[in-house]
Amino acid sequence: MSLRQIALIACMNLVATTVHGSPIWIDWSTGATQTFSNSSGNTGTISYTDSFTSLTAGSTTSPQSGFPFGDPVKILDVEFQRQNASITFTFSNVSPDDGTIFTLGDLQRGSKYLVTAYDSSNTPISLTSWTYLGEYPIYPHYDLNLWNPSTGVMEGPGPDNTENIFLGLTSNTASIRVDFVYNNLVEALNFGIGQNVPEPSTLLLAGVAMLMWLSLSTKRVNPAHRVTQCPLLDCEPLQRCLPDGRCEHEHAHTPQQPVALERGDHSSTRAV
Repeated sequence: MSLRQIALIACMNLVATTVHGSPIWIDWSTGATQTFSNSSGNTGTISYTDSFTSLTAGSTTSPQSGFPFGDPVKILDVEFQRQNASITFTFSNVSPDDGTIFTLGDLQRGSKYLVTAYDSSNTPISLTSWTYLGEYPIYPHYDLNLWNPSTGVMEGPGPDNTENIFLGLTSNTASIRVDFVYNNLVEALNFGIGQNVPEPSTLLLAGVAMLMWLSLSTKRVNPAHRVTQCPLLDCEPLQRCLPDGRCEHEHAHTPQQPVALERGDHSSTRAV
């Protein structure tokens, strides 16, 4: 395998398997509309509207060792909720991607969330296309949720408050609405949105591989040695591709052809 092939494969693998770092959680402490940038660097805003009786910006550190989504988690926190309510998140001039995380939880027994999502045409989208990233406590609660992505219903089975579920969004998600269904228990709820960003070390490696590929692919080649039938990247650097598909070094010995030498009868030839 040629050096150019190795560089190209390394570059493709690094780009395809870019490792995400800890997410950057949206900090709502300065208002209901915040700047949002996706993994591609496209920037717009994300905002929310709600009907909860008490909703404030906060942050919390997960009690679980090895929590994979970064601490602290910036959230919108609801305290002492005693009636049905809803919250809607809207992306403007930017789309989320598979690095965008939505989290919610802290349900008590019998209380429910009904989650619906819409595209930019306000058409409902299937939540089965979102990626289920798991359940983790962001407070010291250990009950798992009953989550059904086909219906969007998330329920607390009790007896304790539930952990948070973490969901990876899709690029066609333009808005998310969560309806809270009250069940005669005083509730403390939470919601959060974060964006994964690539690890700097991974970006550096991808850049090095790309530079290798560009360097090797731009080496000067004698135009006389370019053969259109040759497979792409088949030869090593400083080699040429012969019409029969073989590779040969630029300065490889080429047998010389007989050259006619003039003699008196113009009939003799010899190799020089």
